[in-house]
Amino acid sequence: MSLYSIHSLVNIKGVHGYALRQTVYPAVAVGVDGLGVRLLFDRLWLIANPDGKMFTQRTHPSMALITTAIKLKGSSEEMTSVALGAYENGGDLLLNAPGMKELRVPFPQPQNSGDLSVTADIHGHEVGGLDEGATAAAWVSEVMGVPARLLVKDPNRVRSLDGDAPAYDLFEGEPQTAFADGSPMLIISQGSLDDLNNRLSARNAPPVTLRNFRPNLIFSSLPPYGEDQLLRIAVGPERRELYITSRCTRCLLPNVDPNTGEAHKKEPNATLMSYRRIDAGAKFSACLGVNAIPTEADWAVKVGNAVEVLDAGDIHHRGGIWNGGKTAKPFAAIDSRAANGPVLPAKIGANGWVARNLFNIVWAVVTIAAVIASPALTRWLAGVKQ
Repeated sequence: MSLYSIHSLVNIKGVHGYALRQTVYPAVAVGVDGLGVRLLFDRLWLIANPDGKMFTQRTHPSMALITTAIKLKGSSEEMTSVALGAYENGGDLLLNAPGMKELRVPFPQPQNSGDLSVTADIHGHEVGGLDEGATAAAWVSEVMGVPARLLVKDPNRVRSLDGDAPAYDLFEGEPQTAFADGSPMLIISQGSLDDLNNRLSARNAPPVTLRNFRPNLIFSSLPPYGEDQLLRIAVGPERRELYITSRCTRCLLPNVDPNTGEAHKKEPNATLMSYRRIDAGAKFSACLGVNAIPTEADWAVKVGNAVEVLDAGDIHHRGGIWNGGKTAKPFAAIDSRAANGPVLPAKIGANGWVARNLFNIVWAVVTIAAVIASPALTRWLAGVKQ
């Protein structure tokens, strides 16, 4: 297995990403900018409302038309490869959108930028950011059609990962990320994308590309959905390790055409839901790709790198298989009928089932109660008015 391409260098969360195929693309050094071990520049910026709540293509699909590039200090060309320390050395983030003049945002932020500190909301997680100022805010507000701000991750505020990360002492510093949904890296195999497109074609649905799913690393020589089995891998000649923490559940964002910014009413979500509901911890969501955390900093991942599987198993569960430990442990047995239809959780005891599905049970009870109570409430209100 090898690294086929390094994709979706998404400088700003939710906007257009692009691929680096014949370039060196490093992980950022831990302790240098406080952003943890992750791909440099990836999801480093965020467009948010004035209260810090993120905007993404889920609610604003036209964000797909915002393109970005990086111009490093001392270079007359847009960035095509990334050297360690590139962010600290400085440069400009370039933003373009249809009908808009190019916006240049210098980086890094000055050391005395504490008065620009804001707190962003990423799916309920508080993430420290720095406001990029009035000019940037005016530009993104015009593009979005609503009041908006451009934020960059604050290097002095840690954004810890969710509880399904392995033990912290396995890493060169605390695992964290910038404005990604929850993990520093996302991996998909080319075989998975090819299989999905075959299924879409059979339904006369439009094909998709990696830009619909915005992974960082694309692996070749894996069977379709072979990434589901990965638990720990080594990349490149120096065998730098990555821990695979969970499957990636999919929302409706992949339905947005990255070329037009328009959302398809059904696909590819409908097709994915027909056969990729395979995670017992998220049985109402389709999964495609896996989340990963690199263990070391100050190294480079390169297209063509060999990828070695160090540990594998069909045990991934969104409820967590690492949970701060040094070895992955099964959360629940999972039916293996992934290729033939939705996969249901195996029976592992009534009490465990209730605990894992408590939210769904409560939601169903409240919904049923509301439906039953609605006519009675209407009649009571009518009586009060009389």
